[in-house]
Amino acid sequence: MKPSARTQAKFIAAAILVMFFVMAGITGCSSTKKATGNQPPSFSLPNNAITNNVDQANPEKAFSNPKSDISTADPYVASVTEFKDLTGNHEIRWEWFDPEGNLYYNTGNHPVSSSGRKMAATGIAWHKISVKGDRAESLQGKWHVDVYMDDLLYKSNSFYISKKIETMFVDVDVNVPRTAMKNPDAVAVVIGNKNYWHKDVPEVKYAIRDADAISEYLVKTLGYREKNIMTLYDVPVSIFNELFGTSNSYKGKLYNFIKPGKSDVFIYYSGHGAPDLTSSSTEKKAYIVPVDCDPASVTLNGYSLDLLYSNLAKLPARHVTIVMDTCFSGVSGAGETFIKSYSPFTIPVKATSVKTANTISITSAQGNQVSSWYDEKQHSLFTYFFLKAVQGEADANKNGKLTYQEIYDYVSDTQDGVPYYARRLFNGREQTPTIDGTGTDKVLIRY
Repeated sequence: MKPSARTQAKFIAAAILVMFFVMAGITGCSSTKKATGNQPPSFSLPNNAITNNVDQANPEKAFSNPKSDISTADPYVASVTEFKDLTGNHEIRWEWFDPEGNLYYNTGNHPVSSSGRKMAATGIAWHKISVKGDRAESLQGKWHVDVYMDDLLYKSNSFYISKKIETMFVDVDVNVPRTAMKNPDAVAVVIGNKNYWHKDVPEVKYAIRDADAISEYLVKTLGYREKNIMTLYDVPVSIFNELFGTSNSYKGKLYNFIKPGKSDVFIYYSGHGAPDLTSSSTEKKAYIVPVDCDPASVTLNGYSLDLLYSNLAKLPARHVTIVMDTCFSGVSGAGETFIKSYSPFTIPVKATSVKTANTISITSAQGNQVSSWYDEKQHSLFTYFFLKAVQGEADANKNGKLTYQEIYDYVSDTQDGVPYYARRLFNGREQTPTIDGTGTDKVLIRY
């Protein structure tokens, strides 16, 4: 598909940019499965991300905060690629495809070279296409972009372009209480997984809005420092491993942020969960579903909830709070089953318990229940009531202190909390939040 002259002009204005830095030495090179040959390439491409805002001074920020949900109001969308161990002369190319699978734009091959350098180079390159005011604005849906090096496909990313919807007045988004609390050593990981790569997995409609709201409350109400909050969207399994560690090592990125004995840790996740259907056990293990995961093979590319809790228990944190807005039934908040040949309501899911006395978890639903959405409030049902609780609505005795138990009592209220509204909004649906851990009378917030 040949772009118009107007479109071509905008592509030229958004030129391919490459930044190189000299490494301390030359290290071994590696290849990917999609790019194989008789000789290993003299480079690697460890990171690739989609973003709507390239910081030219620090373009690597795109890798820690990718944006796969692009608005029609965004000026552009960019594909950012990192090189390592680059030696010699090479060529890079981007191919952008619209929601119908049609080639939207091909950059052609552009030279990338470490010529003149005595040591291997590392660097970052990116390419942008215009969105607002251009043809891409009208082509809403799931796009993808392929990155080629020397005519071999190395990276492929999916993203969505969707119409910007004006947000209505939502009480939990505008009435965020500011307290005098200061918790400078506290660390948080906040994840909103909305857009899933597998074609059978529906979006989690409000996951990103939920994550953004939680991060704002952590700063304004709980006294966390922004630089200590890792707010991430549409996270693949590799980033879960990087953040929380693996079965071989619990020392992930979160561990590196913690000051032993001083740091409180807050974990929030909004996204899909699924059970391990391959297990012969009566009760199935629960898994978080990263955006690149096929839920039918969740043991291979999911992240075990039991592993998450086990690795968090090994951290030298002062206290750990886990808030999970997910369910492990294999059903979306809209009631769509996304695991084929599977009846979600007949499969019991094994409860995962916290491992240490300094940890409390609050989850949105039990076992094989469904975590619902609250369309009127543009949040998930559980996160909306959790935020209402943190606003101060749950301070039952009005003493200016909010405990974990007060939060749980508020969100799980059968007369005016999550269970009531799930039943009311979804024709009798059952959704009962859970709490686990000792010391639930501990104060989380002082107003």
